[in-house]
Amino acid sequence: MAKIDSALAHNEHAWQAENGVVFKGRRYAEGLENLLYRCPVCGEEFAMHAAGNAIMCEKCGFAAAYTRTGKIVGCGGESSRNCPARIDEWYDGIRSCVAAEVKRPGFALSEPVRVMTENEKGNGYRYAATGTLSLDREKLVFRAAEDDELKAEDAPDLLETPVSALPTVASLPGVSLDLSDGKHTYRMVFTARPAATKFALALEEMNAEKGL
Repeated sequence: MAKIDSALAHNEHAWQAENGVVFKGRRYAEGLENLLYRCPVCGEEFAMHAAGNAIMCEKCGFAAAYTRTGKIVGCGGESSRNCPARIDEWYDGIRSCVAAEVKRPGFALSEPVRVMTENEKGNGYRYAATGTLSLDREKLVFRAAEDDELKAEDAPDLLETPVSALPTVASLPGVSLDLSDGKHTYRMVFTARPAATKFALALEEMNAEKGL
């Protein structure tokens, strides 16, 4: 997924299609559901599933193949008529939906997360806490669960960051967001739905709206 995220920034997908470059490998589509989390046909979020070179919506049945040439090809019917041609086009459509959503009164997101923080050796992560990560137009907030018996002693009960301080955020598409309080880096791992991409896009769009 890191390669996909990097490719979006340089529009490698358009370059590949324009130059007819064929990539080798297997299971091209696996992991795409974490980035392309919104169905282009019915608009359902977090109902996408990918396997092999196919990606499909578990709600409406939309299905498409991600080809070696970087093109996305719908598998007939509505899937073909409404299928974005490339990853970047699909992602841009999702971004537009998020940009509209964050402008609505009362905009808010909330998801359960598991928090990991750096281990003592600084070469990995250890468990810190579970809780809820919430986002509105003012701030991103983590609240630790009160009944977490495994919560680390140095884990935060509350972590608040103004939206204006997060014009961009390190993330693993769909999987996690990284936050810092100046002392520790916390990896917020989403446990119910692959919502990290939506949180990251919402932060970017709210800051873009403010000119940050």
